[in-house]
Amino acid sequence: KDEFGTPMSRLQEPYSITAFELNGGDTSYSLGRGNAWSELPSLLEEHSVAAPQQRTLADGSIETSYLLEPVGEFLPSTAVASAQHELKYHIHRIQRHKPKLWVKLATDPPEGVSAPQLKTL
Repeated sequence: KDEFGTPMSRLQEPYSITAFELNGGDTSYSLGRGNAWSELPSLLEEHSVAAPQQRTLADGSIETSYLLEPVGEFLPSTAVASAQHELKYHIHRIQRHKPKLWVKLATDPPEGVSAPQLKTL
């Protein structure tokens, strides 16, 4: 999520993928399929690089976590990065039912200012 709590596209940031996902385990054994609840734990344990961690939740159910090693990474394209930059720094207004660029927000300090911009929390 961004600083305003808006969900961000996974294509904006690099993210890792595991051998389990590359082999189709995340879709072949999805929880809506027939034997997923019985086969998925052993399949995840097979791909795990450490022993599964278990903890009991407040409602009494048991949560099991598996640590899977990343084997690849997806990197964002320049088109996605450019579009995200425009969404963040270009303000549009609606004119005759169409968006029209109104202003481009500065990303660099004005001339003569050497201090970096203040960060918002």
